[in-house]
Amino acid sequence: MQTISKQMEEVLSSFSDGEEWEQRWSCSGSLEGTKLGYAGTAILTRLPVAGRSPRAMDLSTRPGLAEDRIVQGEGRHITLEFDRFVLVTAYVPNSGAELARLDYRLHQWDPALARHLRQLELETGKPVILAGDLNVALNVRDIHHMYKRPNFPEGLEAVPYEEQYKGLKAITTSAGLTPEERTSFQKHYLDVGGGDPGEEEGEGGGLGFVDAFRHCHPDATGVFSYWSQRARARRTNRGLRLDYFLCSPSLCCQGPPPAQGHPREQLRVADSCIYDDEAFAILSDHCAVGLTLAAPAS
Repeated sequence: MQTISKQMEEVLSSFSDGEEWEQRWSCSGSLEGTKLGYAGTAILTRLPVAGRSPRAMDLSTRPGLAEDRIVQGEGRHITLEFDRFVLVTAYVPNSGAELARLDYRLHQWDPALARHLRQLELETGKPVILAGDLNVALNVRDIHHMYKRPNFPEGLEAVPYEEQYKGLKAITTSAGLTPEERTSFQKHYLDVGGGDPGEEEGEGGGLGFVDAFRHCHPDATGVFSYWSQRARARRTNRGLRLDYFLCSPSLCCQGPPPAQGHPREQLRVADSCIYDDEAFAILSDHCAVGLTLAAPAS
């Protein structure tokens, strides 16, 4: 791993422009039998890291996950605590072309990550932000296939997920678009309630987190963060919104503050945006997304 460490440090340092950035990264291949470079996450920050060590707060150290090779060996998550919030970046496992990881996603990953986020709120008393490629398109406005439906968008939004696919049966088995994935995402991260975070799998969700982009731009259409390169979909904007900032409700003035409160002035979500500039097209099939936090005016 020494060679990979050096490579990662060099790559991340190339983005620093000579300024002082602290870097954290995690890369697949740390366990024997896991594919080197298959997945990974990284954080570059100029904010000082606060609280306990990042390792002590990592998802992979949570009870019951020691044998989970995806959590332990694919570099898909980093947790950092800052002065006024906790940031978790995640690259959620794709269910795959044959949906081989769908059951894992529904019954292991989503419940475990939801419990981790809830426990971070309880342990730190700070709001939590989940950021990254969450590999699901939740809203009908996030799925280009839905746009030609005659009752798009309000009519489709008003019916259950399973009823939104009339004439679109093929995408019910497409990773990130299945009704099962959308239901799990809604249940574990966005809905309120759903059990204590310490309970067994499937019972620890109901975070009541807020999709920051939809909070700031509830009616936005045609705004995506992913386009298939194989289908040259970017040219015609046939995309999906797979990349998110999900925030503790207190950051969006919704619900009560974090359990323990926090003595410093509370931050709020000021804006969330998607940088769908053509410059990203040569770099990735995804584009960057952004979140702006600000202290409320006194």
